[in-house]
Amino acid sequence: MAEIVKVEGLKELQERLKALPDRVSKDVLREVLLTAARPLVGAMRAGAPKHSGDLADSITAGSRLSSRQASLHRQTDKNDVEIFVGPGPLSYAHIVEFGSKYQQSKPYVRPAWDSGKGALLESIKSSLTDILIRHGG
Repeated sequence: MAEIVKVEGLKELQERLKALPDRVSKDVLREVLLTAARPLVGAMRAGAPKHSGDLADSITAGSRLSSRQASLHRQTDKNDVEIFVGPGPLSYAHIVEFGSKYQQSKPYVRPAWDSGKGALLESIKSSLTDILIRHGG
């Protein structure tokens, strides 16, 4: 199951972002999130088993889901900006992470998240602060 991270307590940043035109603020947020996610993508790729390389190569960060993933996803608010980090739509990606009765688990997503979430959140906070200060948003 996906873990949702909600950052609160950045009231001043939120107010300043709201002062920007809607399209600009969403583009700024999306770029900040994608940039902050790069180290997480790298850590997941580094930790993924390398049998064929397909799993590691499929790990990306982006704002689009496969058709199947999109059909299962519920966005909480249409005004939210979301990015998704993880393997592409490979039928076995979850089995590698969690294992099965036939295969031992080989976690690569959770360890990357656990070791990088603090830096990721700090990167988001720092980038948004810098952008808003520079642009007087």
